[in-house]
Amino acid sequence: MSETPKKETVYLRELNMQYKKKRVSSKFKDVQLVDTKLVYELFSDLQNESKEKIITISLDKDMRIICFETIAIGGIDGIYTREFEVIRASIALNAYGVIVVHNHPSGNPEPSGNDIAFTKELLLLTETGGMKFHDHIIIGNDSFFSMEEQYKMQALYLERRAEDKEEGRKEGIHEGRISGKRDGLVEGLSEGEKSGIKKGKKEGLAEGRKEEKFEMAKEMKKDGKPLEEIMKYTKLFKEEIEKL
Repeated sequence: MSETPKKETVYLRELNMQYKKKRVSSKFKDVQLVDTKLVYELFSDLQNESKEKIITISLDKDMRIICFETIAIGGIDGIYTREFEVIRASIALNAYGVIVVHNHPSGNPEPSGNDIAFTKELLLLTETGGMKFHDHIIIGNDSFFSMEEQYKMQALYLERRAEDKEEGRKEGIHEGRISGKRDGLVEGLSEGEKSGIKKGKKEGLAEGRKEEKFEMAKEMKKDGKPLEEIMKYTKLFKEEIEKL
């Protein structure tokens, strides 16, 4: 009689969120974080940290704190984390919005290029997820920098969207050039002659340059340049420019 094989025990991980209390002044009880200075006062102790820290504050629709989380701890001059990590807990808590806070151990709260780029990426992510990204605040020695107050978060979001469009435009022009060259080369090869190959390449290049001229004319029109100036630099006809 054969023995019944033992069943292997399998374990699954279950997420369990717990809160720790942070003692603060009674003036912060049920406070609405509509004032940037209040955020600074609440997390001003970050200026004493020797390493960079990123903190996400999860908020309800009335700008009241649900909780906050230390997302990452870096070095004295930098920190790395994925954008999604910043709002992971906020999603689980069904937060309406977030405020991100981090410190500069150097004491200078002015944002770096990476700080601004990181903010823009977070704006895309929160917009896609239907969450309000109210502000990104950088804390220095007895001072702070608010992205909302200095740059406006909506403006940063639109800048990031414009960067995507510009990148798409460049890729489109590049693909247009390649397509033009390829089509021209195929046409030349069909003739079976060396002269046909050269002609095809030339036509492809010309088509690519023509596309560049149209793009240049569009940009100049947006900038309000006179028609005569556009015709001079693009070598396009008046009728071609007016149709753009």
